[in-house]
Amino acid sequence: MIVYHKLYFEEHVKMTEKPAIDMLFDEVSQVFWIILICYIFASCLWIIYCCYIHKVIILLIETYSKMCCLFSRELNIVEKKIEENAMARSRELQRLLNAYNKITKSEEDPSDRHPPSQSIIIPEQV
Repeated sequence: MIVYHKLYFEEHVKMTEKPAIDMLFDEVSQVFWIILICYIFASCLWIIYCCYIHKVIILLIETYSKMCCLFSRELNIVEKKIEENAMARSRELQRLLNAYNKITKSEEDPSDRHPPSQSIIIPEQV
């Protein structure tokens, strides 16, 4: 019976030359190397990700500052154009008022005289 158990045990349980502690160290070392390789890979990915994000953030800041400068420049151009248009409207209005005054002064009939154009108030348009 003992011989049977010994043969059964040797057939079904693979015995190696190494002691159990060495087998345990082998398994631990395999797990260690797998974890170490995964950690190194994840660290490299994290470094690449951080560098990429840093470049993207710098690019976004530069783009935003350029857009702000362009918007400010366009706003200044629009304000200048509004001012030029207001001055041109004022000159044109003054020219029309002077022409109206010349017409009213040249009329000889005092009963048909219109009030002078200085009393006409025209609201400023923007």
